[in-house]
Amino acid sequence: MKKLILAVLIAMTSGAAIAENEQIVFSTPNLAMPFEVHMQRTAVKAAKEMGVNLQVLDGQGSSPKQVADLENAITRGAQGFIVSPNDVNAVSSAVDEIQDAKLPVVTLDRSVDSQKKVPHFGANNYKGGQAIGDFVKTKFPDGADIILLTGQPGSSSSIERTKGIRDSLKAGGEKYKIVADQTGN
Repeated sequence: MKKLILAVLIAMTSGAAIAENEQIVFSTPNLAMPFEVHMQRTAVKAAKEMGVNLQVLDGQGSSPKQVADLENAITRGAQGFIVSPNDVNAVSSAVDEIQDAKLPVVTLDRSVDSQKKVPHFGANNYKGGQAIGDFVKTKFPDGADIILLTGQPGSSSSIERTKGIRDSLKAGGEKYKIVADQTGN
């Protein structure tokens, strides 16, 4: 994780000197989630090592709050943005505004659904979902009734991972039935 955060920070600061008073914003979807806390701590540590002024904004699980936080950061003069969106669609407007302001922005872990190209650093969640479905098929070759626990509704990681699981199970035939589908967050 630290190497990924460092790569993002280097990408954000390359080609332009970031002065001490200039700021990179790291917008997280919800610091109540342990993985997001880990990403935040790693980002803060990496930024400190690089001498980058990083401000962490907690969306608190609210897309409107995350959008407002990002819009306020543009107004305050932030110089770059790392965004892990709460919702693939709801936060895309703020990412578009950042790009319209000609400011650098990347998404981390979760992507946005935007008409514009947005650099993304993260895992291939669709393939991860396929691997989960393949694992189930290996462990239950005669079929199974499956309760599918998904991630946060609206997050790209959950959408993509769930699609990968469903596609893998569908390829295994009708003997794999999803009998219940519930968010696990």
